[in-house]
Amino acid sequence: MQWLPIESSDGDVIDCVPVDISNQPVDRPLIKNHDIQKMSRNSFNTKKSITQSWQLDGSCPYGTIAVKRTTQEEIVRAHSINNFGINSVQKSSFQATSKSELNTVTTSNGFRQYATVKVDEGEYYGAVATMSIWAPNVRPGESSGSQVWVVGGSASDLNVIVAGWHVLPELYGDNKTRFYTYWTTDSLGSTGCFNLLCTGFVQTNNKFALGAPFTHLSNLDGLQSEFDVIIYKGHKDGWFLQLDDFILGYWPFSLFTSLKNNPASRIEWGGIVVNSQIDGKQSTTT
Repeated sequence: MQWLPIESSDGDVIDCVPVDISNQPVDRPLIKNHDIQKMSRNSFNTKKSITQSWQLDGSCPYGTIAVKRTTQEEIVRAHSINNFGINSVQKSSFQATSKSELNTVTTSNGFRQYATVKVDEGEYYGAVATMSIWAPNVRPGESSGSQVWVVGGSASDLNVIVAGWHVLPELYGDNKTRFYTYWTTDSLGSTGCFNLLCTGFVQTNNKFALGAPFTHLSNLDGLQSEFDVIIYKGHKDGWFLQLDDFILGYWPFSLFTSLKNNPASRIEWGGIVVNSQIDGKQSTTT
C-alpha cells in the first residue's frame, strides 16, 4: 500500500514509507540477514512535547516511517560537503586533553569553532543531552549546531555517532533549524553521512523525520523550546536513538568496528560553528 506524500508548508516533502529494510537506504552487505527490531519503551522518559513543521500538514500511519524526501540538489550538495562542519573540527576535538574545550580551527575561507565538554575515563553505554532549539543567523558557507557525540576507537578506527540540531544551508539550501544525525567508522573519513543519505541508520518511528525542521524555537529571555536526545547501546541490535519519549531507530552493530562489541570510550556535548567571516567580520552563527 502507498500513502500520499505530505507536502509541508515549509517546502519539505515527507514520504510515509512502510517499515521494511528494503525501503531504507542501507548497504546490504553491511547488514546482511538483518531484521528490523521491534521498538519498545525504555527507562528514559521525558515530559516535553516538540513538533516538526511537517506535522502541521499531516501524519504518517502506524507501520510506516516518516522520511524526508531528498532532492536532487541535496544529493549534489551532500557529495560536495560530505561531513561539512564536522570533519576537521571533530578531529581536533578528539585530540584535545582537557575536559572542556573552546577552540578555533582556521581555514582558507574563515574558521570553525567548537565548544565541548567531555568524559573519557571509563566505559559508556549511552548519553543524554537536553538541547534548547535556536535559529542562529547563518550565511552562505556557514553552519551552526548543537549535538552530542558517542565515540569509540582511535586514530583511523574512530567510530562516531552524532545527534542534535543544526542550521546547514550548504546541505538543505535554507536556514531552518533541523534535527539531524551523523555517523562514521573511520575517523570521519570515507564512511558515514547525515540522516538517511547513505547506509546506516535504520528508522522505525513514524512521528519524526531525520533532517526535518522544528516548529518552535527558543526566545531570548522568553519561552524556551528544548528536547532530550538519547543514544544508548542495545543488548544485541545496535545503538539506539531516542528523541524525548520516542525511539526513532538504531544504528546496527554491523556498521561499526570499535562500537560493535564495545561500549563508547568518550562522550562529548557541545556545539560547532563554521564562520566564513564575510568582510572580515564575525557573523552571528553562534
